[in-house]
Amino acid sequence: AFFLWPCGLYLFSRTPESCERWLCMLPIYWSRNEYGKEPEKIPEKRWRHVWPLVSVCDDYAQKTSTIRGLDLIPFKRPGVFERNYTPFLTLFQVTNTEKGMSFDILWGFVRCTDAERTSGFAIGPFYMQKIDRDRDSFECDVLFGLVQVTSEREKTSCRLFYLLDF
Repeated sequence: AFFLWPCGLYLFSRTPESCERWLCMLPIYWSRNEYGKEPEKIPEKRWRHVWPLVSVCDDYAQKTSTIRGLDLIPFKRPGVFERNYTPFLTLFQVTNTEKGMSFDILWGFVRCTDAERTSGFAIGPFYMQKIDRDRDSFECDVLFGLVQVTSEREKTSCRLFYLLDF
């Protein structure tokens, strides 16, 4: 069904396995909901995009949510495109899962992760920090690893200029 053609579009498709609803207000807004067999229930996946500002992907089956800011790609991406080119075309990305969260800003230059057992923070190649809660360890690298500090339970070591261990 078309309304306000060519600027608006509403589509509903049903197969024996799933249902999909599309709502588009071109060129600014896209929304896609994927349902199981019954479209009256909460969707299994939901994708919304306000181009070029933000896109939100919710996967209720896997309990994940991804928010991308300054998302310059005006369509839902297939898997290969998602892995290879999305980091270059989004300013920031936040992903929440049942087990933790991660975000990156400035095309992956600043990264942060936090999960049940590990967490980490990095600013490009200049600073990196990892914490492993299972092994009770901490690792920090500064300036491409020129200064490295590692701590595990009762042992702490420091390495300077890739050679000098303390």
